[in-house]
Amino acid sequence: MSVLCVASGGALGTLLRYLIASFMPSENFPWHTLSVNLLGCLIMGLFAGRIFKFPVGEEARLFVMTGFLGALTTFSSFALDVGVLAEKGELVKTSLYVALSVIACVFLFLRRSGRVRRFFKTAFPLFAKTSSVCGYIRRRFYGCRS
Repeated sequence: MSVLCVASGGALGTLLRYLIASFMPSENFPWHTLSVNLLGCLIMGLFAGRIFKFPVGEEARLFVMTGFLGALTTFSSFALDVGVLAEKGELVKTSLYVALSVIACVFLFLRRSGRVRRFFKTAFPLFAKTSSVCGYIRRRFYGCRS
């Protein structure tokens, strides 16, 4: 039964993400991605708030939080984790989790997609021309010798 709840929620979340991406322009800015992330976080917040006040069944939680929102956006899970850590008063862990999630995930994407060199040259033009630490990083990650 659990697998069916996750799968059916996932199918609906995927379909909604597809429909939003189909009808929303994204030539100049990823509006569709921002929209599903905002919508997913809104729904996650509403559902999580409801769970704390009025417990729901395991099937409903799996359908909405794991299936539907997991397929719609993983950013909602990230927001939930941040909210739980912050609610516990774990400010250092919350900050570390946010920083590592954003920076490490973007860096890994850029690194594995071959875009890291282009990103740093565009974002930090001085970076490509400096020596010492920056030179080491350039040699280490770009394979550049000069």
